[in-house]
Amino acid sequence: MKKFFVHIVVLLLAFVFVFEVSSRLFNIKSSRIEEYNVGGDRLSKPNTSGFWYGGKINVKTRYHINAQGWNSLRDYEKDLEDTNTTKIAIIGDSYIDGYHQNVENSIGRILEKKINHKVIVHEYGKRGANLMDYILLYEKFDFDKNYENVFCFLSESDFDSKPNIINKGKTIPKLGLVKKVLNESHLFCYLYYDLKLPKKVQDLLQGSSKKGKKKKDFDLNLLEKFKSNTVILYEEGQLSEDVINKIPITTLQIEHKIEPYDFGFDSHWNSSGRENCAETIANYLKK
Repeated sequence: MKKFFVHIVVLLLAFVFVFEVSSRLFNIKSSRIEEYNVGGDRLSKPNTSGFWYGGKINVKTRYHINAQGWNSLRDYEKDLEDTNTTKIAIIGDSYIDGYHQNVENSIGRILEKKINHKVIVHEYGKRGANLMDYILLYEKFDFDKNYENVFCFLSESDFDSKPNIINKGKTIPKLGLVKKVLNESHLFCYLYYDLKLPKKVQDLLQGSSKKGKKKKDFDLNLLEKFKSNTVILYEEGQLSEDVINKIPITTLQIEHKIEPYDFGFDSHWNSSGRENCAETIANYLKK
């Protein structure tokens, strides 16, 4: 029995070793951008640059975290000191943070080119952000005073009354020794972060996968906290007609004229999707 147990352990270790080597060889894990407490908000470590690897979609892109903790080549504080140039803000989640494309080809940079560099565009995108984060961000940094136009990218999955990012800087977990060691494993990161295997197993055991996700309630009247300079940006199918009719401010559907505009099984936008988004905003501003 003891010999059998030893054989099982050896086989298991061999299995892990082979898959670890394979995951490193094919680089299947996505990069993890270090989170940082910036002014009390859960953002990214300021003034850092590097390459982001999208394991599932096999892309390698450049990123640059500015002094304010956002993925952008622009220094927002310095830009806001310039009172002679029109400023635009784009708010959103991982679709706006732009890691799936090189930082110099972000929606903001494309939009600036489309309007002949007559505007400055700031992108406030953070993976995991929700509608309450967008509202708190708008109020905290005086978007109604600092920006002539604000475009907030929204889907119904963003509806949540509790923020994940704004005023959540102190909630960034400190990694213990075991987690730090595990995070060096490509196989662990792929299973834990990319595939979210523990969460899927938990859902399966609890039967939640059969029940489906419960739709979160959100008071759309809170959108009135956005002033008249704000437009809700959305994709077809991501906001129901009933929700769109209840939104108290202007809405704008992204026109995906260039296809394919995403990565297929990963719905994040590719270069065509970002071009479509920038073109939609540019056409709105030209009216």
